[in-house]
Amino acid sequence: MPEDGLRFEWADPRLPNPVLIAAMSAMFRGDFTITPERFMDEPDQVAAKQFAGKMMQNVDRYSLLVWKDAALVGWSVGFQSGREEYYMQNSAVLPEYRKQGIYTRILHMVMDHVRAAGAQKVYSYHRLDNSAVLIAKLKAGFSISGIEISDRLGPVIVLSHYFDPRRRDLFAMRAGSLPPPAHLDDLLDR
Repeated sequence: MPEDGLRFEWADPRLPNPVLIAAMSAMFRGDFTITPERFMDEPDQVAAKQFAGKMMQNVDRYSLLVWKDAALVGWSVGFQSGREEYYMQNSAVLPEYRKQGIYTRILHMVMDHVRAAGAQKVYSYHRLDNSAVLIAKLKAGFSISGIEISDRLGPVIVLSHYFDPRRRDLFAMRAGSLPPPAHLDDLLDR
């Protein structure tokens, strides 16, 4: 075990993890997230669950858990959302363990793992005031790729990271921060 006593563990995301579920519920309790399923009538709830279940049957899902002794102190869960994309759906570090580099370690482990699995892009949604995570991801090479109004979360920033440096340059060019570089000529119709 490393000097800091932390253990990083890939868990099977298909199996319910009561410790993770409880930690996520506690972490985000009172944050005004809306759960539309709560106000759907029963037939719509059943149909929505079946629809989601079909979608999730054939996608890669990953759960990285961070333990300090027997306590869960951080995590990241996500899934393949398209033919080349990984959605980093929920990541967190308990408040008393923040500012120790744990989130950065989680971020790099997830990125290395999904890149090795074949993902070309990682993206995530964040509340506008989640500065610590926004900064960590921007430092790791993510770019702001959108702003959205979510019925569940309210206004969110979309962050994306492309593993191929040419795609990152192409994104920067499309966003207006780079002129078309010569090394992208073969990718552009001019």
